Amino acid sequence: MSGVVGVGIVGAGAIFDQHALALSALHGRARLVAVCDVDDTKLHAAASAHRVAIACRDFAALLHRPDVDLVAVCTPPAFHEEAVVGALRAGKHVVCEKPLAPTLAAADRIIAVAEEHPGRLSVVHQFRYLPAVRRTLWVRDAGELGSLLFGRFHRFARFRRPGRAARASWWGSWDVAGGGTVMTQLIHELDLACLLFGPAAQVSAVADTLNAEIESEDTCASVVRFGSGAIVTCQSTMCAHRSRAGFDVIGTRGSAHSPWAFECLDHVHREHVRTAALAAVPDSDAPASAHAPYLADVLDAVEAGRALPSGPSEARRSLELATAIYAASVSGESVTLPIGPSHPCYGGLTRADYEGRPSRRAEVGVAA
Repeated sequence: MSGVVGVGIVGAGAIFDQHALALSALHGRARLVAVCDVDDTKLHAAASAHRVAIACRDFAALLHRPDVDLVAVCTPPAFHEEAVVGALRAGKHVVCEKPLAPTLAAADRIIAVAEEHPGRLSVVHQFRYLPAVRRTLWVRDAGELGSLLFGRFHRFARFRRPGRAARASWWGSWDVAGGGTVMTQLIHELDLACLLFGPAAQVSAVADTLNAEIESEDTCASVVRFGSGAIVTCQSTMCAHRSRAGFDVIGTRGSAHSPWAFECLDHVHREHVRTAALAAVPDSDAPASAHAPYLADVLDAVEAGRALPSGPSEARRSLELATAIYAASVSGESVTLPIGPSHPCYGGLTRADYEGRPSRRAEVGVAA
């Protein structure tokens, strides 16, 4: 298609602002036409802050607008399925915030519909566009890492953020969010781990609620064996006093890191690779929103008539890995992937499942 892409956003919560800021930074390539939310206060605040002409409570009204080409689903995870499926069946291109759904069962239902509308659904994994990630992919694909051996991915965040509004009441609930820090924070790193290392094969994990006032986990440490044989640790907490995230990818020839660095034992070759990686993925000014490079790629795809980036089957991999982490943490045993409909956690976890985990039984003095 040609011309300015009309965008409608479903959900006027915290992540709405990131989409609106990113769209405004894309130099007239897209126009925010409408916003929809069932909360009148949030709806009108969002429309006023970003000068959105159409603010509606009725999702169907947004879908029926001919000037909306692309729908961004920014609702809590439990409501993704209805919004994504409705938008696809209305003939729209769709971007859906991560995770694709709170359970693998819901994700597979979405994927089944998406296969009827190929290339029109993308899941927002914006950190794939960070320079450190793109350079790591470049050195991997150039063979400069060799065979991947080991990785470490982490995300540390604060549950209470000074000077910012409290987290939404649904954050960390099993039935709406699908979990806590693994599903809503570490999911970014799980996506990057799968992007860099390929399919996961086996997981062991411990998860617990150490400090945050939520029903699901605020802290997790997991060990993942990938199909290649590589071992990767993935860690997350909401108990930090400073937010930070990063990764290390170690191979037989070299290693890549975020914050960005490339290392190898041959110092001359190290400098050569560092120079080549910077030339391939130059530094750039920080975007107005981390979503801006991602949405620019989405618009490129819409305009070119090609499949949108980070499609739903790709997004399922990180959701499946998150599910395996939960399954391992509540069972106290390692979990083998893939996870299909016969797995007890395929439909998600409940509060009762989580409260019966081994660490919880030990806390209350119940024999495992």
